[in-house]
Amino acid sequence: MNQQQNTEMALRILLVEDEAIISMVLKMELEQAGFQVLQPAECSEKALETALENPLDVVIMDIDIQVPRDGIELGQLMEEERHLPVIFLTGQSNPDRKEKAEGLANCIGYFVKPVQTESLVGLIRQKLDPSGNGQA
Repeated sequence: MNQQQNTEMALRILLVEDEAIISMVLKMELEQAGFQVLQPAECSEKALETALENPLDVVIMDIDIQVPRDGIELGQLMEEERHLPVIFLTGQSNPDRKEKAEGLANCIGYFVKPVQTESLVGLIRQKLDPSGNGQA
């Protein structure tokens, strides 16, 4: 299979993260794992626009984004609009927020930063990529 076919068949990920360094590192590590990562969105409006305009397999989203919605509100909207699975990231260990996020029908994972990329990739492959090669 050539590189173009691999890219076309790779699981497509939208990364929603307002911290540029975290976004850049996660994007690079996810791409190295064989996934196709769209240009990261730094706010909820850009994330929603990207999700509505592009084919996606999963959204990895920081709960702590704002403007005008937080990640949990945006995750719920993505369920309503596109039925997209969401993996939530947060810099705060808060049991109430975790319960609220995991209560969403489309939540397939929840991680407290710093995220171990191996754990994130493992979850994506377990939930969406049983072949383990980054492809849908």
